[in-house]
Amino acid sequence: MSNILRSKEFTTVLVFILSTLYVLHYFIQGVEPFDNLMLTIGNWAIISSAAAAGLGLANLSIIHVNKIRKKESGWYWDIWMVSVMFFTFLLGSITSSQSSAYQWIYVNVYQPLGTSIFSLAYLWMCSVAVVAFRVKNRDAAFLMLGGLLSLIGNIPMVQVYTNVFFDAKTWALNIPVRGVGSALRISLALGLVLVGIRTWLGIDTSYVALESEGG
Repeated sequence: MSNILRSKEFTTVLVFILSTLYVLHYFIQGVEPFDNLMLTIGNWAIISSAAAAGLGLANLSIIHVNKIRKKESGWYWDIWMVSVMFFTFLLGSITSSQSSAYQWIYVNVYQPLGTSIFSLAYLWMCSVAVVAFRVKNRDAAFLMLGGLLSLIGNIPMVQVYTNVFFDAKTWALNIPVRGVGSALRISLALGLVLVGIRTWLGIDTSYVALESEGG
């Protein structure tokens, strides 16, 4: 029985059935037995997601505890990681995610750390922009002109003396940039639809772990 549940065919058939039910429920609503069935499936999906999160917590714990036990490079950071992870998990489980203590950690610790990470990412983006602005061909020249136009148009001091750069930047954002963005979003949507259809029909089964690979 366990071999059947772990097989590629069982997973593919299960995905096909559930996908078909969700597609039908999008068009057929108001039928109480069908609505109750989809509500039950949705609840089990939430339970499965929680179980996956618990599995991830256990996996992280095993990895970091092994590093601490072997005293690998940077093992003291693993102690900090495990301690903070379990403290936050236990605090949220005992109280709630809306408690004052949990919210204090979120507002005064998590959010500033997230801001710091994004700040480092912005510095990296600036360094990449400097490299991108090196004019080596015609495309790089257009990229540099567009970047300079956007930068100059956002400087408040320039807007005090003239609105030419601000108007040009606004036009570029509203016309060509928006058109390119729409084209990218349409392409992305079509790609997602095609991937969904391939997964639904069992053509793409890359998400399934082949049992033959495990020996």
